[in-house]
Amino acid sequence: MNAGTGQFLRFCIVGCIGFIIDASIVYGCVTYFGMDPYLTRIVSYLTAATATWNLNRRFTFPQNPNRRLRREWSYYITANTIGGIANYITYVVCLWYFQDLGNGIIIGVAAGSAVGLAFNFSASKWWVFRH
Repeated sequence: MNAGTGQFLRFCIVGCIGFIIDASIVYGCVTYFGMDPYLTRIVSYLTAATATWNLNRRFTFPQNPNRRLRREWSYYITANTIGGIANYITYVVCLWYFQDLGNGIIIGVAAGSAVGLAFNFSASKWWVFRH
């Protein structure tokens, strides 16, 4: 396996962890606290994005130990905002399309995560974590 493939697989593993964080927060807040699924998703996404930034900087793109954390985090959030917008639009479409299914929220989070993956990896590799 070449370095790029290994890096992408690590990015995907970190993304799976982010998905678990994201889905758990939004599902728990909506199901147990009756919170709005649209607004809750914004909070859950930002929480998951901060967790994945921290994991990616240590696990996926660890080459540059002299990075400035605040700047790197802001670049990561900015870069992932475009992927996040596509993610959120996909989530909303899935909520509408799968509204009759009990697990429409989970389907929406999963589909949204898949849509943002390619862009987020490229932006992370070539802009946020480049050395």
